Amino acid sequence: MKKSTLLLIVVGILVLLPAAGGADKATLVGVYSTENIKFESGANKEERTAAGLHFQGSSFIGMSDVGIKYWLGARKPLSWKDGTKEIDVKDVPVYWDVGVGAVYQAPINLDMFLEVGAGFQYSLQTTTEAAITYELGTFYVNALAELNYAFQPNLFLSIGVIAGYPLYVDGKITYLGFSWSGEESASGLYLAPYAGLSFSY
Repeated sequence: MKKSTLLLIVVGILVLLPAAGGADKATLVGVYSTENIKFESGANKEERTAAGLHFQGSSFIGMSDVGIKYWLGARKPLSWKDGTKEIDVKDVPVYWDVGVGAVYQAPINLDMFLEVGAGFQYSLQTTTEAAITYELGTFYVNALAELNYAFQPNLFLSIGVIAGYPLYVDGKITYLGFSWSGEESASGLYLAPYAGLSFSY
């Protein structure tokens, strides 16, 4: 879990970047994700879908076309299949997502520009049953692309996608003050198309 804490600190610092000047963009998007993931020790491939909301920010210092993008949000699982077994997602906890990456902004015309980049994302699920707390996190390396269309001087329609590869999954169980944790390699593909509105300032 140390990597997730570090990522949260980094994102927290980045949220303060607008105070340093330059161009900045705040975005609220709806996101739908699909994921195929296989654990190192597992025999089955898991298939998952989820939907939710993300707050995104982009910060560019001065007149630079290279900047930082960060995002925070939550996704509710819609379906979950372990091999051929369907898992009831009614009581499956939400994913809490935090991510950060470097982006390059390329103008297309006076009304449109493209953002492309790469970064990292950590997604955490946590739940408590009978005084036992379970935490399951997945760490991804991501590529992203986003198209922005200005329909007002400072308002944009933003449509994009994040593609991720899971590097590892970590878990932690806490009971009566005692905890057990572990980490496992994983492989697969995470795709999260999104759309929403952006405000530049």
